[in-house]
Amino acid sequence: MAILRFLLEIGVLLALGNWGVFVGTNLLIKSLLGVGYPLLIIGLWSIFGSPKARIPLNPWMHGLLETALFTLAVLALYDTGRTSLAILFAIMIIFSQILSFLLHQKNSHPS
Repeated sequence: MAILRFLLEIGVLLALGNWGVFVGTNLLIKSLLGVGYPLLIIGLWSIFGSPKARIPLNPWMHGLLETALFTLAVLALYDTGRTSLAILFAIMIIFSQILSFLLHQKNSHPS
């Protein structure tokens, strides 16, 4: 499960970096957005979302942050014309969330 989540998080960074390059108007802007946007997301995640976050969020806010980042990645893929990939990525995110919920439920109920 952790591997799937990690791969999805890497996918978010790749999708947003690709989007930054796609929307940039010249080489400098493409480079700044392509690198800067993922770095911004890494910074936000390390401060608020990671297991070792400096400012940990309550579960509801953490879920909201995850949802926002995953949604941005899907929209970025769609905006760059990668509709099939956006749909596949969204399905993988939903599968991961369901699996996470089910595993959490299973681990919270003693047998």
